[in-house]
Amino acid sequence: MLKITGISLDGALLRDAGRYRITSKLKPRFGWRAESDRGDNAAVSARVCVQSLDGLIWNSGPVAVKSALPFVTYTGPELPLFTELYVSLEITDAYGEIAEAEDWFYSYTAEPDFGWICAPDTKKRRPVVFKKRFALEELPAKALALYCGIGYSEMFVNGVRVDNARLDPAFTDYTKRCDFVFQEGFERLLRKGDNELAFVVADGWRNFDSTYLLGVGIPRPRFDGPNLLSARIVLEGKAGRTQIDTDDSWIWSYNNTIETSIYDGEICDARISLFEEKPVQKASKPCEKAEIMTIPPIVVREMYRPVDVLSTADGVILDFGQNLAGVVRLPLPSNLTRGQTMCLKFAELLDDDFTLFTAPLREAKATDTYIAAGDGNDPEWWEPRFTYHGFRYCQISGCGEYLDADKVFALAFYTDLSQTGDFRCGSPALNAIHKACVQTEKANIHSILTDCPQRDERMGWMNDATVRFEETPYNFSIDRIFPKVVDDLCDVQDAQGGIRCTAPFIVGGNPADPVCSSFLVAGYEYFRRSGDTAFVAAHYDNWRRWEECLLAHSDDYIVNYSYYGDWAGPQGSCLAPENAYSAVTPGSLMSTGYSYFNCLKLAEFAAALGLTGDVGKWLNTARAIARAYCDKWLDRATGKVATGSQGCQVFSLWLGILPAECRKAAFDRLVDALEAADMHFTTGNLNTRYLFDILAEYGRVDLAYRLLRDEDYPGYGYMLENGATTIWERFELKKDPSMNSHDHPMYASIDRWFYAYLLGIQAPRAGIGGSGCSGLIGGGDDNVYTVKPYFPAGLLSAQGYADTPYGRLAVRWKTTYGQTRLSVSVPFGMKCRIVFGGAEEVVGSGEYVKSGVVEGDNEGH
Repeated sequence: MLKITGISLDGALLRDAGRYRITSKLKPRFGWRAESDRGDNAAVSARVCVQSLDGLIWNSGPVAVKSALPFVTYTGPELPLFTELYVSLEITDAYGEIAEAEDWFYSYTAEPDFGWICAPDTKKRRPVVFKKRFALEELPAKALALYCGIGYSEMFVNGVRVDNARLDPAFTDYTKRCDFVFQEGFERLLRKGDNELAFVVADGWRNFDSTYLLGVGIPRPRFDGPNLLSARIVLEGKAGRTQIDTDDSWIWSYNNTIETSIYDGEICDARISLFEEKPVQKASKPCEKAEIMTIPPIVVREMYRPVDVLSTADGVILDFGQNLAGVVRLPLPSNLTRGQTMCLKFAELLDDDFTLFTAPLREAKATDTYIAAGDGNDPEWWEPRFTYHGFRYCQISGCGEYLDADKVFALAFYTDLSQTGDFRCGSPALNAIHKACVQTEKANIHSILTDCPQRDERMGWMNDATVRFEETPYNFSIDRIFPKVVDDLCDVQDAQGGIRCTAPFIVGGNPADPVCSSFLVAGYEYFRRSGDTAFVAAHYDNWRRWEECLLAHSDDYIVNYSYYGDWAGPQGSCLAPENAYSAVTPGSLMSTGYSYFNCLKLAEFAAALGLTGDVGKWLNTARAIARAYCDKWLDRATGKVATGSQGCQVFSLWLGILPAECRKAAFDRLVDALEAADMHFTTGNLNTRYLFDILAEYGRVDLAYRLLRDEDYPGYGYMLENGATTIWERFELKKDPSMNSHDHPMYASIDRWFYAYLLGIQAPRAGIGGSGCSGLIGGGDDNVYTVKPYFPAGLLSAQGYADTPYGRLAVRWKTTYGQTRLSVSVPFGMKCRIVFGGAEEVVGSGEYVKSGVVEGDNEGH
């Protein structure tokens, strides 16, 4: 039986409320996931119809699917705005069986232009409330809204919050783009007669005054000015549509949140109950472009109770057992007195005297404060709305009576990306590392992919992201978030093609460190999973200009600058304890290698767009860079690269930049370097990930497995032995507190290795095949996934899955008495190359079992 199990819109499965179901594209793509009880089956044709209550808008007719990804692109007339639309989808499989499904969605392709308002002469850090009162003679059948309140905002109807999202809208460069939040379904909150709309708007990233940011050369906030709001509310009833826009008829006031800061926390003074209402002023549009927020909202996804309670002189310290990003929901005692003040302070670690270890927060106060109204006028519980903290421990003081710890919750929230993968194996240590990597990702996805959630920084650092962005797609849906990352970088690209090290840009060199190939990686990883050539065509020029910028900063193809390189390795491999720059791997080598890498990616993008001339251009440029790289750094007789450090050897092998005849010797030098370091790594944030790839590719997966489980410093096992539940920024426990985040995703990129090597799952290549970066790019033929597991000696089982545009690709293997049994479940419509025991086979959908005696490794390089 053939059955459609889900419909996707622009790559993301339709689910939940309307804000998960909106497209801003003129030509959205509709896809499907399906199941069939017949093996080697796929859709051969598809039909998509789009309609509204007024009738049919578009019928695609039968569209041949062939070997393409399971999508049909809309080519009908421009879709109506603010209208619930219905999509029906029909597929026919290879056996002539037909399946149908339908779902609903919204479209808004115009640029929101509703007028902006502000509250003049407001106090910095204090939220304002914009209000509009109106009367209804009849209740609407449908209520819709688009709004943008920057920094962060929340919408209320008659005093009730319309949804549970936080920190809306998505953070962008507000001088370039502002995201409008879409809401629907709040007609249930309206009533006949008088009604009130309210939008609470806090600073968020609109204003910030971090000492760190000011100290690194920012003389004034980049996104300064008053808090702003632009909104349109549409009410549909029997008499037609009523439209309410932001204009000078609105009013504003304060509320009892007297201060809120991303870094420092939030203060609520519940004693304040009367608020003077004043007229708003019209404001200028702050950005060059307004657009619809299509990434999922930030929502609470997990709640943690304390696992331990430590008494202090005036309160308690709660241990939630998990490092996370969010806030604490505080139950308020019933007998609070007026002015009684409760403080919540946060930290990732305890110091040796069991007090909060706050030095790694730098200048961030990370403190939330509630001042009681007293006399029974306080709510049952309180939680901040416009801040968040990175923490495991919370110190609570000022409650004045016994605090019931079971009623205190740590709320972990992050952008609601669908989780797309899972991994488990026979090693408890590897399972713990995987869990810590996933938790680290969760704590660093807040509409941007941040470096850390706790200190006075929390930015989208693109040097760290170059390896991170190869891991993220295995664990989370990137269909909406990676295109946003690319757009954030395009926003800051200058006339010379230079991008910046953070996106949205806050701090960083101009141009960015050349290791910021994350600009291309984000686009590449999105494209290889989506086949969205329109996206590639829209951004190809930006990627090209970035590489041309690097070539302009090169001397005979050697890039002549570096800020970070292979950053933050073990202390002994850095220039100094307080300087995370590598002392063993030259920055210019890393910069030049990524210039080569970019050229290969550009060649693949060009091939996908049919730009034959550009394919040749970029491959020839890559060859020229490779010659210059090898002439400068490679000893062809010994295989030694530059200093011969682990990083130099690994990076060169991972790039595929060395002549084939030199690679075996170069790998031998890598093993020599590991042995010289007593089998500990000296690599930094980039090459550590590549180290494990290369060890597997060159037949030493046993050594990679050993390094991962090693409990000595430096390593992942050392982190676990010291209580880590998320991955650290540095391998040292508490050294250099100014740069010692314990929730940092750059080293969490190792999680890709679990999926790509232990399970063997790799997505297809995006464009051409057979050139360079063989340690990175799996697959081969277009749209053919690969399952090629590696089997380290001593590891007896592994299982997991990765969700793909076709559905779930699942792998399980187990070794018993020397026999290994591999099971692979291939989803409907997919072609998959299974490599096992020296043989490979390309199969269609279905369940496959292979068994036999395998060596500790798979084929190797």
